[in-house]
Amino acid sequence: MRKITTLLTIILLSCVICFFYIESGTAKTSTRKSVNLRTLINKMQKRFDEVLAFQADFIQETYSGATQLTSTGKGKLYLQKPRMMRWDYTEPEPQSFVTDRAKTWLYIPSEKKILLDDAKHFFDSPLVKSFLDGPKNLTKYFKVEVEKGVNYAGYILKLVPRNQKEQFDVEEIRLWVNNRQYQIETVETKDYLGNRNKVKLMNIKVVKELPTDLFTLTVPKGVIVERNVVNDSTPPNK
Repeated sequence: MRKITTLLTIILLSCVICFFYIESGTAKTSTRKSVNLRTLINKMQKRFDEVLAFQADFIQETYSGATQLTSTGKGKLYLQKPRMMRWDYTEPEPQSFVTDRAKTWLYIPSEKKILLDDAKHFFDSPLVKSFLDGPKNLTKYFKVEVEKGVNYAGYILKLVPRNQKEQFDVEEIRLWVNNRQYQIETVETKDYLGNRNKVKLMNIKVVKELPTDLFTLTVPKGVIVERNVVNDSTPPNK
């Protein structure tokens, strides 16, 4: 269960950060401008507030510190404020992670299993809480610095948790922010075992609202539901 919890926390973190990545036009590379950290975060927050929902293709690269191997996941992402999302993986194997604010579930077709949990357990994670309202509170939870001397025209922010007692699941986070629209182009997380997770989005489509059935749990025939939900009303599959 710890492995699943860590995976879902990283997915949610990546998903929240993806709000800042949405493009309103074609960004052009230019020389990096001098900007103080608070101004940069305010501009990122403004971008965060502008987007209500979107869908996109994604590529997720995961590096294992133990095996020193990198695996790649691909699929489709749907995200609707507040707190509704759906990740449909097509590679390396089909699986779906969905939350509708009340419940979260991870569907693994190859195992004919759905792991169902209370969304409160998920959103109460200290790491998740630190990002739910956008970038404005980053300096409250993290030591934030703009890395210098890097071969990148924008800004690279390095985030290190201020209080390790808060049980953050990551050692550090890096955000690549372009210097034209102040959108995050890449996010990378690193945990204490040397594992890294990087997410990029493509073919992004911003919308006002997504169909609600995207965030509705439907149990396929023959699939087992493992529940960790209080007062769950989801009918068992017959």
